[in-house]
Amino acid sequence: MKTATSVYITREFHCSAEDLFRWLIEPDLIVQWFGPKHLSVAKAHVDLKAMGGYSFEMRKPDGHAFFIEGTYLQVDYSQQLVFTLCYHGLGTSTPPDSVVSITLQAIEPQLTRLSLTQKFEIIPPDIDSRTEAWKYMLIKLGQNVKNG
Repeated sequence: MKTATSVYITREFHCSAEDLFRWLIEPDLIVQWFGPKHLSVAKAHVDLKAMGGYSFEMRKPDGHAFFIEGTYLQVDYSQQLVFTLCYHGLGTSTPPDSVVSITLQAIEPQLTRLSLTQKFEIIPPDIDSRTEAWKYMLIKLGQNVKNG
């Protein structure tokens, strides 16, 4: 579901909230699932604390690199992450900055519901692509969690 300036996605994962949280915060795990179909994460750095930062070096198929960076606004272990999301190095096609909130809810010991909201101050012209990118990444995350 989406509204004029936000993306909302909910998905269930067959793992504990603690295990799923690790996949959201550990650089060696993030590189395995983060990024839309045509991108990969070359490097990930995480300083996991309130007002700590993160940086993901993204690679396009042609080798061009750009960065997705931000600041953690809220970190509640195994429950919630709230962070800014900013793009650098894309030139004039840079998407607007946003705030992403990810909430984890343990439904059963090995079943966790992830709810994601991405709020933009300025609606991106490709908001549907943003929704599809998150859907793809969460499917990929689910596959990695299952196999990991």
